[in-house]
Amino acid sequence: MLNINKKKKISIYKQLLGDKFKDGLKVLDYGYGSGDFFKFLKDELSDFEYYGLECEGSLNINNKGLDFNNVHLAFVDSEQEKEFIESADVIILNSIFTHLKCQDFEKIMKKFENKDVFFSVFLIEDLPVGYQIPPETLLYGLPNCYRFVFYTSDFIFEYSKNNNVKIKHVGSYYVPHVNLWQNIFKKDK
Repeated sequence: MLNINKKKKISIYKQLLGDKFKDGLKVLDYGYGSGDFFKFLKDELSDFEYYGLECEGSLNINNKGLDFNNVHLAFVDSEQEKEFIESADVIILNSIFTHLKCQDFEKIMKKFENKDVFFSVFLIEDLPVGYQIPPETLLYGLPNCYRFVFYTSDFIFEYSKNNNVKIKHVGSYYVPHVNLWQNIFKKDK
């Protein structure tokens, strides 16, 4: 993650976290993958707690690059998940909904009703002219995990309205290897 537009992403992360971006921060990285958000925090802060949740069966659960005292890892839907959610000051879902079916969006967001949440999606209205949407293909062999899932702004803001939560667009960054923009949104508690 940090090798793509690193300065732009760091700028967005600092903007997203605002006054919370300081030592003592507690972050839940839902779908932490290779731990890129941890690496960003490690480079920027000296004192923080990092909670990472990943899909069961993921090869990343014992990620050696995340072997620190302030790192706590578990599987999604495990006994630790609720504890991690309650402990976190902020929740990050970076490039999670870009790989899951749209119906999973609401199911996952309900877990974080009283938390500040930052999430990213691909918006279909941002597609370059002539872009060929690849057929749904399994990614990494995980069930229900697709290479690209596109949302519309209407979908995001309809969810906001129907669930009485405030969601706003806070930034975007370009992902050159897929020729797409990731759009970042914030859901307030």
